[in-house]
Amino acid sequence: SSDASSVPRKRKAEPDVDDDQYMQENPELYGLRRSGRARPTRRIIESSDEEQDDNDSGSDVNPGRARKRLRPATSRNASVRQSDSGSESDSDTYGGARGREFAKKHRRRLQGASSRSASGLAGDLRFSTRQAGKVTTYNEEDGDDFSEEDTENMTPNYWVAAEDNSPGIDIVLNHRVGEGKDTEYPEKQDYEFFIKWQGKAHYHATWEPWTELTSVRGFRRLENYYRKVVEAEQFLVQDPDVAPEEREKYTLDRETYLEALEDYMKVERVIGEQIGNDGREYFVKWKSLPYDSCTWESEDLVSELAQNEIDRYLDRSSRLPTSDKRESNLATRSPYKPFRTQPDYIKFGQLR
Repeated sequence: SSDASSVPRKRKAEPDVDDDQYMQENPELYGLRRSGRARPTRRIIESSDEEQDDNDSGSDVNPGRARKRLRPATSRNASVRQSDSGSESDSDTYGGARGREFAKKHRRRLQGASSRSASGLAGDLRFSTRQAGKVTTYNEEDGDDFSEEDTENMTPNYWVAAEDNSPGIDIVLNHRVGEGKDTEYPEKQDYEFFIKWQGKAHYHATWEPWTELTSVRGFRRLENYYRKVVEAEQFLVQDPDVAPEEREKYTLDRETYLEALEDYMKVERVIGEQIGNDGREYFVKWKSLPYDSCTWESEDLVSELAQNEIDRYLDRSSRLPTSDKRESNLATRSPYKPFRTQPDYIKFGQLR
């Protein structure tokens, strides 16, 4: 019949033919490729139910991987298998026992190659685990060898300098040759310097010799003053080549500076008041000096220097400032009163 003719005839097994030679002659039956180039993906041959059971019992291939159906390349093998082709003759046509044996060998080769590549990769990528188990801890242990008493008795590895509250040089105001010293060619030790001390007003400046200022804070300022002012003055006085005009100019500038220095010691205004450790004190603004040079002075000193400034300060403090907002507003200011006669305080003439 036509149905019987469509079914391919059963091929008899040839036991005397070598398996490898048979597979090479019929590569379509076993999914072999003639090219030696490796395929990017691995093929898994679909086998019968009997082969499926065999693979589940003895194979290590992952059953979860998707299996691809191998389609024969030739038109002769492209015919559709019938539903009743599960017989032993059809299994022999598509390989049978030889196909199953070849599939097992093929899987073993693939597994061996994958295991060798994995071992080679693991050999190439090596990571040191020598320091992996060590964990750095910063917690202090309870069993410390040193106690608090021992640390107090130990010598510190650093020293904190004590704060120096001794008076320091703020400004060098003036200089002069000391009594009984050589005035023609004086040296450093022959001079006395007018020193304004830090935190004090110009009024409290004192004359000090060079020898007593060498150990005082701010001695570098004295050295700079000697180099810039004293040596320049010695050059103008002792050098015969200096023009008389330059000496006269220096003398005038010197006199102007000394006059201003005298003003720095005069009280210009009293702007504050407080009760200090030694009694009442006033905040004094000194003449020709900015407000950041104001200092607190005792009541006795300010009263001796400028009692009238104290009175003016007390007068300003007693009179509170009044606002002229009422008189500035047109609606609230007092009515205008015209002058009919000349006021008495207008002198030296008659208004018309």
